[in-house]
Amino acid sequence: MQEEAGLDEGAITTAPVAPRIERCGSTPGGQLLLKCDEPAVIAVEVTGLPEPDVHWHVAGRRVRKTERYRAAATGRRHTLTVLRVTDELEKGVWVMASNAAGEDSCLITVRTYKGRTGADGFA
Repeated sequence: MQEEAGLDEGAITTAPVAPRIERCGSTPGGQLLLKCDEPAVIAVEVTGLPEPDVHWHVAGRRVRKTERYRAAATGRRHTLTVLRVTDELEKGVWVMASNAAGEDSCLITVRTYKGRTGADGFA
């Protein structure tokens, strides 16, 4: 029967699985606190079959490799390296993943501060 379908004996077929985004290193309040003018890395884990395409967006604009941002992936771990944090990140950091089975997205809420933080964690 498998030979009729063009499958090798012992072959494993897997149905497509829609992407799922999991936050890495999220804070208890669900926000990231980042210091202005410093570098930062925002990370997520993305699963799905086939392997999803992942795109980052900051302040409503898709991130391209620039002097400000670098997107990278190692296995399931996807990172957005921010070379210099600005308050633009407070407008929203979105990560979006899609494949043939569907899509997922996640808003990462960022708060920025300058200098030392106050008692509540914000300047």
